[in-house]
Amino acid sequence: MKIKNALKKNLTPPMIVALAALLVALSGSAYAATQLARNSVGSPQIRNGAVRNVDLGGDVKHKLAKAGKRGPQGLQGETGEQGDRGSIGPTGPSGPTGVTGNTGAPGTVDWNSVYDVTATRTGSGSATAACNGNDQVIFATWYAVDDVLPMMASRGNGGRQFTYEFSASSPSTSITVRAWCATS
Repeated sequence: MKIKNALKKNLTPPMIVALAALLVALSGSAYAATQLARNSVGSPQIRNGAVRNVDLGGDVKHKLAKAGKRGPQGLQGETGEQGDRGSIGPTGPSGPTGVTGNTGAPGTVDWNSVYDVTATRTGSGSATAACNGNDQVIFATWYAVDDVLPMMASRGNGGRQFTYEFSASSPSTSITVRAWCATS
């Protein structure tokens, strides 16, 4: 009973995290000690500069001390063959914003060529009014017979159509989308 009360009192979330980290660290060391073959870790598995003098055992330090002093540096070897081209690096940061250009000529609409298109549906869903060819939507609206809640409106297909998405109170509700198009 005393152990159970002590665990309840002292087993806090930080303590649980610390115990989990200790378990992971000890399991890795235990694996290395019991599963790796003797002398299976050598130069290919160790990065240059990763082992320091303090990491070496006494017998290795003794053998190194017996080896003698380092000799003079040898001559530089011949230049090797050119290696394969490396992979493309990450994209660099964006450059500074350029100078603002001149204001363009005002756009004009030939109001004699403006026409309207409609799309009607019954019940909830979406209705899309689309202009002819490459003509552009310049204005759009919708109307319904009963209670309707518009969910989303969007101009799409390069500005050539207008879509409204609806939620209708009744499946028999009639909804009409009307868009005015200008010839391009």
